[in-house]
Amino acid sequence: CLLPKDSADMFSGHPCLTGSIASNAEQPFNDRYSISGQFAAFAPDVSRTAYTCRPPKIGVPGGIAYRGCNDKDRVFAAFKAGKPMPNEICGLVGGKKFDICVATNNFDQCLGGAVNRGNRPACSADHFCREDYM
Repeated sequence: CLLPKDSADMFSGHPCLTGSIASNAEQPFNDRYSISGQFAAFAPDVSRTAYTCRPPKIGVPGGIAYRGCNDKDRVFAAFKAGKPMPNEICGLVGGKKFDICVATNNFDQCLGGAVNRGNRPACSADHFCREDYM
């Protein structure tokens, strides 16, 4: 289910864009997604307190809500034995520097500076991730 735009339950990994898909039955890899609006994650920039909407070009056709890790996220404070798993987890993220690093094929010199920590959807065998997250 999609959360309302100002929901206190928003989490990294939630879709944030509306749109339509133009299908190509003969060449499904040529399907196209046209964005028609944004319904969640309205922060203009990445922060540790508010969610921003990351674009489809990074591999998420419906956009993806994203928030940087705060101090509690970094120590996994929301994960408690016997309690339900939270919807997001502070993990390793790439970003533009990572993409540039991969393109150079010179991992030894650039990989360490290209990886940071950020919130991602928490997934498990019982808690599935979005099927459009590539």
